Order: sequence, then structure tokens, then C-alpha cells
Amino acid sequence: MAFLIIKKLMYLTTKGKYAVTAILDMAAHQPKNSFTSISEISVRQNIPLPYLEQIFRILRISGILEAARGPKGGFRLAKNPNKISIGQIVSNLENKMDATSCKGSGNCNQGMSCLTHGLWSDLNKNVENFLYSKTITDVLLSQHTKSVIDRQFNSNKLIARG
Repeated sequence: MAFLIIKKLMYLTTKGKYAVTAILDMAAHQPKNSFTSISEISVRQNIPLPYLEQIFRILRISGILEAARGPKGGFRLAKNPNKISIGQIVSNLENKMDATSCKGSGNCNQGMSCLTHGLWSDLNKNVENFLYSKTITDVLLSQHTKSVIDRQFNSNKLIARG
């Protein structure tokens, strides 16, 4: 039963997942200091463009992205990718992820802390620490991410050639 509670309360929505995916795509494909069209990211990552526009508006307001209008406009990272954590991206789009049934207040059992409150609080801290400890650069340097980028690059070349 506790597993169902965790799953329900610690849900990372599509919005957070798409945001991280789109930012990683941008960092991997964007020439230094240039702007990227979100339509390109939308196509490469199969993310609906209107949804991506909403996400990028929030990330621009939060200072993670910069925007420019015009023919060479689009979005770019506001800081170096090694200065932006996955936790920063996710926290700007998601409600606080919380495994406790009392939202961290400690009054889960008739006004007092329940038996497992410390366990779920520790889990919350570990998840938060993990997300904030990983930067965009860290994820891009992982072997898995490199292989996915290579595969996407090669498949896009095939599509472009027809």
C-alpha cells in the first residue's frame, strides 16, 4: 500500500520530463551562443509544439532560457549547461514532489508524525539532492545520453536525405 502512495505523490509529470528532454536536446545541438528554434526540438524529440511553447515560456521567465524574436531567433540557455541542474528545471515546472502523506508537516497520524514519516522525508531529500546534483552537462556526458544523441543524429540524417 505504501508503494501506491509514493507513486501517487511523487509523480513527475510529462511537463517536467519534456522540459528536461528539450533542454538536453538544446544543449546537445545548439551552436555556442546561438538561438534554437523550438520547432526543431519539437520534431527531434516528438514533443507537441504548443506544449513545448508553454514549457519554454515558464523556463524563460525563471531565467533558465533566453529568447530572441526574428528570423534567427528562438531560445538558448541563459547560463552554461554545467551551471543548470536538472532540479532547477524540474522545480520550475512541477509542484514539490513529496512522498509523505502529510506534505511534510509531520501531522500524518492524528496530528502527530506517523511511523514512516522519517523514511518518506529522507526519500524526499534524496530525490531532491539527486536532481540538484545532476547538471545538464553531467547528463550529456553519460554514455546512455551520448548513444541516444548519436542515434537521433544518424536517424535525422537519413530522414533529411529522404
